Amino acid sequence: MSAPNGFARRVRDVVRDALFVGGAFVVVLIVFALIRSDLDAKRTQTQPFVPLLKAGRESPTVLLFLHRIPPDQNVVEASVMLIVSDLRSINDIRAGKLHLAVEIRDGLEFKPYLRNGVTLPPEAPESNKYSFFADKNVMAAESTRFFIPFQATAWSYPLDKIWVKPIITINRQETGSHPVFSLHVQKALPGRVLTIDNERGNPTITLSRPWIQAALVFFASVVFLFLARSIAFELRVDAPRGLTEILAIAGFLVATAGFRDILGFSRLPTTCWLEIFVIILPMGAVSIRLLISLSRRQGQPTAKAASDGY
Repeated sequence: MSAPNGFARRVRDVVRDALFVGGAFVVVLIVFALIRSDLDAKRTQTQPFVPLLKAGRESPTVLLFLHRIPPDQNVVEASVMLIVSDLRSINDIRAGKLHLAVEIRDGLEFKPYLRNGVTLPPEAPESNKYSFFADKNVMAAESTRFFIPFQATAWSYPLDKIWVKPIITINRQETGSHPVFSLHVQKALPGRVLTIDNERGNPTITLSRPWIQAALVFFASVVFLFLARSIAFELRVDAPRGLTEILAIAGFLVATAGFRDILGFSRLPTTCWLEIFVIILPMGAVSIRLLISLSRRQGQPTAKAASDGY
């Protein structure tokens, strides 16, 4: 009987060790993914868009810059650069035989008549409308900054994402054709992670928050909920015994506003499910428990005095 028991014990030890090693490996992968997402959110990201028709080496390049997200608007501030590195095209542009124009439209149709872009050669470089650069090997022009509308996802903070769907085309003014080009998107704003998808031949740009930010917000929310639950439970068991305890509870309620800023909730007149669940409901529970405890404490001496009178 000892041999089967010893074999079963060894099997349990092997399974336990395998689970431990597998769990440690999963934890290392999660930590690495969180750190990687934080680095991607901080640094400038540049990703190529892979269209259905791949561009050749002689094709022009379009670089879309995403500079910042205004806090009070549902738009992304952007600019676009047109780059030509083909020597024949550069010579044709200088000779006035080739005119290229990049046009960007709103694919979400919030502003269907939105038109922004840049041309080579620039229409009026002396008016500071474009940033222009040219030498014998490359020619480039960048537009002024403009706004592209975005659409927010149904998920609320900190799992919210925004979608930008620009429709980008290059027009050759001599023939009215649309040459194939290479598109790159550069995220120059911190706090977001850039991903690009191909949706019917047009880019869908997604700007999401790093996972480490979401993990930190959820962890802090759990800690705050635990503190609020503990205070509410203590108020249910026993009422505050003095002014010091009442002021301490009131200070906790006032400090909730500062905790809201630490979690990074928006300062705009909007709210989300996490703010309701973590801030509003605990504050309401603690406030109601405090009022009930104070009213119960004020009613106890009255009842005692009435009983002494009889």
